[in-house]
Formats: sequence, structure tokens, C-alpha cells
Amino acid sequence: MQVIYSGDRMTASEMITHAIEDRGVYKKDVASKMGWSAANLTNKLRRNTITADEFIKLADILGFNVQMANKGIELPVKKKPGRIGTRVVATVGDEQFDNGSATQICHKTNSVSIDKELYLSDKGKFFIVTHTSDGITNVEKCTKGQARILYTQCSEDEIVKDFPE
Repeated sequence: MQVIYSGDRMTASEMITHAIEDRGVYKKDVASKMGWSAANLTNKLRRNTITADEFIKLADILGFNVQMANKGIELPVKKKPGRIGTRVVATVGDEQFDNGSATQICHKTNSVSIDKELYLSDKGKFFIVTHTSDGITNVEKCTKGQARILYTQCSEDEIVKDFPE
């Protein structure tokens, strides 16, 4: 089931309040899962002082994912030199990968409109960002051996940085 809470004037507190009502749960139970008192949750909702992190956690407790949907407005996108796609931040397992702060090693475009970018995170983990022609982006972590295989498949003009040893 998909539920969309939206509107130009709906606050985060209103969305959480509606979600609590729709789920039929008690505020005290939600507050407890956040490590808060019921009064603390009530005050945050009344004052609309819920942070973005708190909003995401509350939505998760209530069984919702938070998504931003493209409204069809095209904005200029700043790309890092060599980057094929836009910035991607994703959590894979318990690790977060961000191609905006990672070092790009190479990028590979194949004949079926699939672009792969190899990155090394600031924590020394390799990951691949895949972009398809139909707009799907995927992030996967990989081993150094898998990273080396992709690196060896890249042509000279697709290599951004030497492979780290």
C-alpha cells in the first residue's frame, strides 16, 4: 500500500500526526520507540520542531519510507569531472556510500546504455554506481578484486585515477 502525504502547506508534524492516526497507534508507543516521553513527542508535534533525522526515524517506526519525488522540474546539475551521473548517496547493508565525497577511479560505458562508475570511499571501501538509460541508479559495494576487474575493462580515456594498491 502506498500512502502519499503531500501538499504545499503540510508540515512534517502534520504528516507524522496523520501517519499515527492512519496506523491507529498510540503516540506514547511511538515516543517510546524514539526514546522519548509522550509529552516530548506531543510538544515536538505541536511546535513543529521535528528535525529531518527525527522525521525519517518516526516515518520508519510507523512503517513508511521517506522519498523525494521528481516534480519534473529540471535543475542544473553540477557534475564532478569524470562523473557520468549525478551525486548518489546510498546505504548498502550498514555502510553509507556517497560518490560526492568518494574518489572516482574510472567509469565504463557499454553498448547497452549502462554506465558504471568505480569509486573508493573515504573509508577505503570500493563501490560501483550503475546508471541505466531508463534512469535507474544502483549502488553496490565490491571487493578490491571486483574493482580491479572493472578497472582493467576501462579504456585509457575512462580512467580518472590510477588504481590504488
